[in-house]
Amino acid sequence: MADIGTILARLTLDTAGFTKGLDQAMGKLDGLVTLAAGVGAALTGMFAAAAAEGLRFSSQLEQLDIAFTTFLGSAEASGAFLEEMKQFAAATPFQFEDVTKGAQKLMALGFAAEETIPVLAAIGDRMSSLGAGAADINRTIRALGQMKGRGMVVTQEMNQLTEVGIKAW
Repeated sequence: MADIGTILARLTLDTAGFTKGLDQAMGKLDGLVTLAAGVGAALTGMFAAAAAEGLRFSSQLEQLDIAFTTFLGSAEASGAFLEEMKQFAAATPFQFEDVTKGAQKLMALGFAAEETIPVLAAIGDRMSSLGAGAADINRTIRALGQMKGRGMVVTQEMNQLTEVGIKAW
């Protein structure tokens, strides 16, 4: 039989092991709480950024609606045109913002609303095949707009098209 001293010693040792294990578990739990707080802060930041981007896009749509209402003469025509632009942007590698800026430039240079998507599609197809970016697309739009404005083709615009990779001659 074990004597009382051995039993007390064993209980003390077992309690010390238990306390040590409990301290380790609490330390890991503190680390988990710190990690959860960090994740929470990151998620809050992501949601705030998403909300800000949503507001920016909403503001951009409102400005575009005003611009296209001016070009097209009515809010209804503008809304329908913007919907076409959304569908066009979704079906191409270009961003909605780039597509609408291109359409605005084309209309400002004298292209009719019905011409903008076919012209943007043709420009986009050619520029994509060349790996060109927004700057070359803008140069192409400018050259075509200058031709449209003059009502004739001149060497200067043909050279501009050639410079961006379009075989204009």
